[in-house]
Amino acid sequence: MPDIFNPVETAQEVIRSLLEKFASDFITAGMKMMSQYIADPADFDKIPHFKELVFGSQSAATSLVIILLYLRLSNSMRDLVTDEDSPNYAAIMADSAIALAMIWSFPAFMNKIMLPIVNEIVKWIGSFKIDVNSAGKIMDSISPTGGLETAALHILFMAALYGLGALILAIAGIFRFTQLVVAMICGPVFLATYANKSGTFKSFLTSLSAIIFTQIIHMLCFALVVWTAAKGSFEGLLISFCFMIIGAAGPFILKQWMFGSGISGMAAGGLRMVVNRAMFRGIGK
Repeated sequence: MPDIFNPVETAQEVIRSLLEKFASDFITAGMKMMSQYIADPADFDKIPHFKELVFGSQSAATSLVIILLYLRLSNSMRDLVTDEDSPNYAAIMADSAIALAMIWSFPAFMNKIMLPIVNEIVKWIGSFKIDVNSAGKIMDSISPTGGLETAALHILFMAALYGLGALILAIAGIFRFTQLVVAMICGPVFLATYANKSGTFKSFLTSLSAIIFTQIIHMLCFALVVWTAAKGSFEGLLISFCFMIIGAAGPFILKQWMFGSGISGMAAGGLRMVVNRAMFRGIGK
């Protein structure tokens, strides 16, 4: 019982009680959501009418390709009449055909190639025994006599920060999932811009790649969070908290790396090569 005649001690007890509840609730909720949205494969069945929305986007993208084809052909005819340029009609038609192929193969390409690769890497990281329950008992290791109830105030404050970091990383995992859902639905429209040689196409592939592979960064940070915190030391808890912050900033870091290294151009060229091979293989049959 706090001493009502000692306001300082009373305030400390109130703060301690608040920090203890804050840390316990946030660590429990954060770890549970991280297991669901980071360690598990993306489940698009959670989104109502997802397949219908993707099909509608593909239909709209097809219309956009036709419009862009009409505009390019019109501009080419104008250039031909005014002798400004010698248009390459074969290239124009090929760009439109490739755009249509990417639009209608996009869901299958994502669900059967890209996402399974990421899921296998996530499973491989998870095979190193990530014990979420041990992370929820970290304070018992740091303060063995009574856990959070008897922990020093600075340790209790760090535990509250850790709980907040766990929730932030979990929210980042949910945010990545929602970004992926929007990218899957709107993706065909952005792929249609390939028919017009727009920079939007390359920018979309860069962002999509960052969203997809962010799950690997989140899973790696999730594993490192649990492993370092399970050491049962204040230093391990501090390092674990830093991994949470890096995991939450994963998409921004990944985009910076990709733009700086020119991977965006490689991704665009790689996807175009895959589609071209699939098309020519179908023609050969």
